[in-house]
Amino acid sequence: MKKKADKLNSEIHFAYTASVAYRCIPRLFREFLSQSERNYLIYSDEMPSDEIVKGLKEGRFDLGICSRTAPDPDIIQRPLLYQPLVLILPEHGEYSRTAFQSPEDVCTVPFVSYRSDYPMYRQVSALFDRFQLHPQISHYAYSEDAIAQLVAQELGVSIVVETESLAIYDNIRILRPDWLSDGRYLYLTYHRLRHQGDAVRSMMDFIDRFF
Repeated sequence: MKKKADKLNSEIHFAYTASVAYRCIPRLFREFLSQSERNYLIYSDEMPSDEIVKGLKEGRFDLGICSRTAPDPDIIQRPLLYQPLVLILPEHGEYSRTAFQSPEDVCTVPFVSYRSDYPMYRQVSALFDRFQLHPQISHYAYSEDAIAQLVAQELGVSIVVETESLAIYDNIRILRPDWLSDGRYLYLTYHRLRHQGDAVRSMMDFIDRFF
């Protein structure tokens, strides 16, 4: 019993989406551990939002940072971070200097999309639906980084959330047209009924201050 209690109070099982994997999550872990009086052990996984919620319901994770997912009475989501949508296009190539002043312009060239089973695919699709438009999807990809790498190879343009990692790509351009005013929140996500040990409670308190 004591061994189980010690584990509950010293371990954190944490899942997060790719959009915060580049700097945000490593910095969060470093600062949390450096300011903690106890030695905590963190197990972390990067995965899509829907999979994070599934893992929380199955008891594989204590906490997650992810997009808004389908309403579930057992899952609590607290907003942490807002990420605006941006249009990305290749630095070179036939449409690299297009201004894309309207959403109709985006539909005239190949479009690199989030995977169709991801929450961000649903949000971007809703954006086009609002304009009664259909992009010419040429590729589906998992994350903002995967999409950016395809765009950099002149395989299309895309609409993604603006993440820290986009700044490292010198072969893409980032546009913020007036018609693209949407964005998404990331949420601290956890199971309403699961008992949280000292480690998880400490992490939750720190996350509120960190963001």
